Amino acid sequence: MYLNVPTLSPAACRREERKPALRIQPRPFYAMLALSCSLLFTVPHSSAQQNNTINTVAGGVPYSSVATQTAIPSPTGIAEDASGNIYIASQYSYYIYKVNPSTGALSIVAGTGIFGFGGDGGPALSASLSSAVAVAVDKTGNVYVLDSNRIRVVNTQSSAIILLGVTIPSGAIATVAGSLQACQNSTQLSTRVSATSVASGPCGDGGPASQATFAGPQALYMDGSGNLFIADTLDERIRFINMGSSPVAVTGQRVPPGVVATLAGNGWICNDPGNACGDGGSAIAPGEQSGVGAKLDLPQGVATDSAGNVYIGDTRDQRIRCVANLAGGCPQTAFPATVVGEIVTYAGAGAPFCTDPTTGCDGSKLGALFHNPAGLWVDNAGNLYVADQWDNKIREVTPGAGGTVGTVCGFGTAGFENGKCAAGVEFYGPLAVILDAAGNLTVADSGNSLIRQGQLSTQVMTTIAGSGLVGDNGPATSASLANPVDAKWDLTGTNYYIVDNGNNRIREVMANGTISTVAGTGHPAQWCTEPPPLDCNGDYGPATLATFDNPNGVAVDGNGNIYIADSSDSAVRLVNMQQTPLVLWSGTPNQITIPPGDIATVAGQMGVECLGKPACGDGGPATAANVDYPIAVTVDPQGNIYISDYYLSRIRCVVNVAGGCPNTDNPSPAVGTIVSIAGLVGGEGFNKDGINADAAKLLLPYGLGTVNGGLIFDDSGNSEVRCVALVANGCGPNTKFEYIYDYALNRKPGCSGDGGLAINASENVPQGFGFDPAGNLYFGGGGDFVVRRVDASTENIMTVAGTCTGTPGFSGDGEPSTSAQLDNLGLSVSGAEELLIADDGNNRIRQVDMVPVVALPVQKLNFGDVTVGDTSTPQTASMQNYGLATLPISGTVLSDTVDFQIVNGTNTCVTQLPPGPTKGQFKSLCSVNVVFTPQTTGTFNATLTFNTSLGPEVVKLTGVGQ
Repeated sequence: MYLNVPTLSPAACRREERKPALRIQPRPFYAMLALSCSLLFTVPHSSAQQNNTINTVAGGVPYSSVATQTAIPSPTGIAEDASGNIYIASQYSYYIYKVNPSTGALSIVAGTGIFGFGGDGGPALSASLSSAVAVAVDKTGNVYVLDSNRIRVVNTQSSAIILLGVTIPSGAIATVAGSLQACQNSTQLSTRVSATSVASGPCGDGGPASQATFAGPQALYMDGSGNLFIADTLDERIRFINMGSSPVAVTGQRVPPGVVATLAGNGWICNDPGNACGDGGSAIAPGEQSGVGAKLDLPQGVATDSAGNVYIGDTRDQRIRCVANLAGGCPQTAFPATVVGEIVTYAGAGAPFCTDPTTGCDGSKLGALFHNPAGLWVDNAGNLYVADQWDNKIREVTPGAGGTVGTVCGFGTAGFENGKCAAGVEFYGPLAVILDAAGNLTVADSGNSLIRQGQLSTQVMTTIAGSGLVGDNGPATSASLANPVDAKWDLTGTNYYIVDNGNNRIREVMANGTISTVAGTGHPAQWCTEPPPLDCNGDYGPATLATFDNPNGVAVDGNGNIYIADSSDSAVRLVNMQQTPLVLWSGTPNQITIPPGDIATVAGQMGVECLGKPACGDGGPATAANVDYPIAVTVDPQGNIYISDYYLSRIRCVVNVAGGCPNTDNPSPAVGTIVSIAGLVGGEGFNKDGINADAAKLLLPYGLGTVNGGLIFDDSGNSEVRCVALVANGCGPNTKFEYIYDYALNRKPGCSGDGGLAINASENVPQGFGFDPAGNLYFGGGGDFVVRRVDASTENIMTVAGTCTGTPGFSGDGEPSTSAQLDNLGLSVSGAEELLIADDGNNRIRQVDMVPVVALPVQKLNFGDVTVGDTSTPQTASMQNYGLATLPISGTVLSDTVDFQIVNGTNTCVTQLPPGPTKGQFKSLCSVNVVFTPQTTGTFNATLTFNTSLGPEVVKLTGVGQ
């Protein structure tokens, strides 16, 4: 998948946390030819019909029509229609679900279960979704979906409807607001012609909704008039769309029909929950500095009351903010006489957040504490309900200046327990809440991957949707995967590990096809205090009881231990897979010991990003350093740990042995310390290759690995694969120690160059990465949804899976891999040339058993009549490999060496033949020149045999001596 891009995960938001920006669909380019054998060559090897095909080996399970038997990974948004049906947005399922709580039946409203953004104007059930995080339903039953940076609508009516100028046929889906492009200038000043006019400004404010832009919006709310409110999370704004046909007045702005406006926030982040952040002033007041301007901090909730006052789940400010829609609105004690358009804190003290929700944190409006308040709902009496994510509760704020904050349901501990709220019901990171007129309280219990519901009067919670199960201890093809972003073979090459990102697990698939979890409970990691305690999120305990926050990469060392890039936890963690304690960095001040089966952080501090500290701990202990967003990890044969620190645009290294991780700034770093070995500290972009690696600018480095003294990595933002020489000649002949070089790709857009040198090829945003044991490089994913191979001997490139069209999708199981459609990221290749593909956008792992395929372009050489004792003109016997793997060759043998001879120096079919295209100037051939020198008269027949791993390939020879 192009940039693994959860918007804001169900896990705890860290201060200044940044996740990869939502991916844009890259432009389509050349489509690669499908592998076709029978039309091109005579006598291809029969293995072509059995191998080089692609198949799903894990995941891809269809949903069940029984709501409680369907895995619904990390639901983030819910809505209810007039009949009581519940609609569910689950980002990594790529569906919008509909559940009838009375019957337990589940159906699909939109989506195919496959990532993408397509199908607008066509049937909603044939359209693809990319990141559906919130949902709303209007009075007639049409369904609104917040999908990435766009609002899409499913027409549930029997005839076409027109919304915001967009005609949507019956049963179809269409985008009515937002665009592919995220807002890039959210802090730009807004302007107003008059005190009541709509503010015109960044992100399309003041213009038609179809031209608006958003950035990672997380919440969608529809008021009683059908107008939309959007928590535009990464823009730090609350936006409004007038869905009616007449102008409306909202929080002091007169918004024309179809126009988008900002109601709160000026685009700047409120980076201190103890700061007023604009309280008591205009909700859209400009200003970046502390104490100036209306600012928010990753808002994830929005709702209105009957008077039109706008309530905001100001998530990382740990407060509920409110914008008055009438004088005296949003009653509280700090600003008792609010004016229209004024923003205030309605509930919550801000700092500190609630640290022990089981014993307190309720109280007066402005004295109560929250911990990541997210989804909101207001009932007809003006009571405000809050999905208080990391207090694991549903809280209630009663109306009036003297109102209080109390707990409606949830004991406060993270877990799962149905039953009576007062008897200890447990949630795990709830993100959304709704209360209908019948008193049904419905909760998106995101961390448990469940939808829970109960009557407010009885306060008895039950599960109405979601199984909470992922298919462990059964066949991998019956398991549920959610955004599986990476897959790596273990040391045996028969079992493999999956980074099940959306389920916050590391899974293992055994050779017999059984899947299990080896690390992670499936729950998202929670916030730890700073500095984090040793046992934060399960460290120094069994790996199966640990929690993760958006893991992205996995690696296996020479002893079989697992390393995990726990990205949003800003940590690299290690699972000891051995039977004895694992001691790292023995005898040094940095020594750590990990018991068998346990997990521990080996780089970074859990949940602590690198903020304003360019070195981020370089030169010091790895476990005291700050790792910003580790997205991939690898381990060299000496145990040195290499990390792609994505947002820092640097490659960092944890020293495991003396002399490891060489770099210019610190030629001899101490064991157990961390250093940067590539990437200019404080800089990102691209300057040039052939310079010292620590002076080179990188841009969003991704997959990486070491081979033959070189560190190779995807410089994804620069669309190049680069190499750092860890030793002299580590990146090839005449390459300098500690210098950086182009290894593959030319940084140009498009997907081209197959068959030629890899450095002349192009591909958009390469991300997946791996080597086979022979040192051949495989990379792909990113923007072109392919896997490509760079041969270690010829340095030529070819596509081994996918079609290079730039369009994600799913097709091709059981067919040649080069005609399949993918939506992929990570990959791995075993010693048996088995390619694993983390087809994350399709929620599955796919496998290609790559083999060579042999053809003889000419099966018989006829030398004709030759005078005895004379030598004929040389003729060429050749062999082609148009499979996907190298063909080993053990020798070339003539059956008659008296009358036929191999011309000295012409035999190139010696030890191996790399794979290549089926045709064209770059097809992979080896050859030998043969001459005929008859010693007597008569007809002579012989054979030339190429002995290969697939068996003998025989060319017949014939000639007549005269």
